[in-house]
Amino acid sequence: MKAQRGSELKKFLFATVILSVVITSLYYIFARKGETLAAVNISSYIIQQYVIIQGNVSSNSTSNFTSTTPTRFPFPYPENWFWLWSERDTYLWTRTAYIDTRKDVYGNPVIIALVYREIRPKLVVNSFSWYCHVLKTNNEEVCTGKATLDRSVEGIGYKFHSFSTATYFICQLPPDTDHRDVRAVSFSSDGCQSTRHSPFVLIKPREKVKKKVLGICLHKALFDVQEPQPIVEYIEIHRLLGIELFTMYVQSISKEIRDILNKYSKEGIVEIVEWNIKISTKVIRDFGQVGVIHDCLLRNQDRVTYLGFSDFDEVFVPLRDGTLDKLLKRLDQPNYASFRFLHVFMHDTPALVKQVSKSNCSRVKLPLYFQRYKRSDFSDSSAYNGNTLGSKAKIFVKPEGIVVMGRHSMHLRSTHKFAPGYKELTVPGDSGLFFHYRKMLQPGLEHRKLVQDTALAKYQDEMIRKLNERLC
Repeated sequence: MKAQRGSELKKFLFATVILSVVITSLYYIFARKGETLAAVNISSYIIQQYVIIQGNVSSNSTSNFTSTTPTRFPFPYPENWFWLWSERDTYLWTRTAYIDTRKDVYGNPVIIALVYREIRPKLVVNSFSWYCHVLKTNNEEVCTGKATLDRSVEGIGYKFHSFSTATYFICQLPPDTDHRDVRAVSFSSDGCQSTRHSPFVLIKPREKVKKKVLGICLHKALFDVQEPQPIVEYIEIHRLLGIELFTMYVQSISKEIRDILNKYSKEGIVEIVEWNIKISTKVIRDFGQVGVIHDCLLRNQDRVTYLGFSDFDEVFVPLRDGTLDKLLKRLDQPNYASFRFLHVFMHDTPALVKQVSKSNCSRVKLPLYFQRYKRSDFSDSSAYNGNTLGSKAKIFVKPEGIVVMGRHSMHLRSTHKFAPGYKELTVPGDSGLFFHYRKMLQPGLEHRKLVQDTALAKYQDEMIRKLNERLC
């Protein structure tokens, strides 16, 4: 009987997937014309049934569809953004929703869906009031009332983001609802009684794991990246400095890089998030960088104590404590949630370069970390000071203390939000700095004097060994 039920389940799942593809294709075709497709309710039903099935297959079942994690369904899912809604030339995109249980921020637990609002052909403000419909684990659907929209995620004055803006859709859960008993959320625009619902968005369950001390987010999705060494360098230098977990968002990369990242993933070092955002780069910057940053913040809320954000030509460098975890623990106080590292550009020093041995793999090149041992003097305030607010400084944060992230500082814009009682610390420049290895696009703006700094020189031999292991 169990085998027969497993076979029927497989057939139903296969038919569900095929029908979902057909409906999604029709939805795409009609939505491109600015029309609202009635079939969205069918698509919503299909996704709902898939979630229900996933939740009801136990690990003891003879079916092949067994849960691989202690959660109610495997994550990450889904691997693509999809249209949540389209009407009046307004397109809403989303991917995954999260649970936030911080009482000092929201009161009751809430569901947060990160939504991109793409508006064509001109900037307009829709007048919709969105309502939340929560799907519980017992298959009951409950309308929890009007959603709160927090548009400060994208920030005020970010003109370069054009028409596409990131928004938190926030749904309050009723006091008597256990957040562990909800699995998906959808939205309607005409009140709780509306029959016009968006597709369901799956909710990532809260994780019960032992926290790592340090994690880092590559704060832009990787796109059109072909050369693997810079990615490996970024991972390995930060591992030497104490980072335990990396979260990387992928838009498009070469097969070789994917194979390398997959190996790191199997070792539990890198989480790969298939970003695959569909919004045109004409109306969004860097494939949704602001979305990457906030998704990474929510994704890691249960995983790490300290979470850093940087690009792969940048390094957080402890100068007195050996590793970043020792530095942050030494400086930390209960009311600190952000640690701002002063930014310095690194400059070539040919006379100090120690060449790579000829016996090493020919494809491994000497990383810039060991070619540039002069940096901007962080204490020099002459002409252009690269550490004023608005500079390229970067931050580590404690996820529980952050509501809306800033990329360079939590004080840069009024829209950046701490949880109540938290604040930012600027890391003293003699304790830690943020080394930037990109060539300055406008060198004339930097008039700070240069000083020698060989803090990373001691890692050269170990780095070359690691690069040989991963690339050769």
